[in-house]
Amino acid sequence: MSKLSLSCRSHLDEELAKKENQTTDEDDFDDMNDPFLKEYMIKRMQEMMEQIDSDGKERPVFGKLLLLGSGAEFLEAIDKEKKFVTIICHIYTHNIQECVDMNGCLDCLAKQYSNVKFCAIEASIAGMSKHFSKSGVPALLVYKAGQLLANFVRLGDEFSDRFFAADIEKFLVE
Repeated sequence: MSKLSLSCRSHLDEELAKKENQTTDEDDFDDMNDPFLKEYMIKRMQEMMEQIDSDGKERPVFGKLLLLGSGAEFLEAIDKEKKFVTIICHIYTHNIQECVDMNGCLDCLAKQYSNVKFCAIEASIAGMSKHFSKSGVPALLVYKAGQLLANFVRLGDEFSDRFFAADIEKFLVE
């Protein structure tokens, strides 16, 4: 294309421009060997891949309420999950009716929102005090990228004696 186009440059100017381009290309090549830039490019590629994943191509599917049996499982469920996954964890006591209802609601919501990770852990297993186990449950903790976004305690006070998945969904959306 450049051979067919008209140019105002002299042959000498063209030769100088070619040398500058070659020098620039060599400088770019030298930059590619810089360890800092290599590390930056690797991190940037990982970020872009995570963004692609978060755009729905490889989203994890859960589809059920996961019952966690230890504090280590609780930490792993939060810390080892992909950054873009929202995690809703229910802290419950098994003999409190509101907690039983909340587990049922979250199981329904887990089927409806299969890309959200719904977990439940018993308060005593999570290391909560006896006082919290009696009066602080049901409690919901919302995490994303390993960070606590929201926590809701004593949700039995928020709802009537019997509540349904639609009530919990509405509450979480607000």
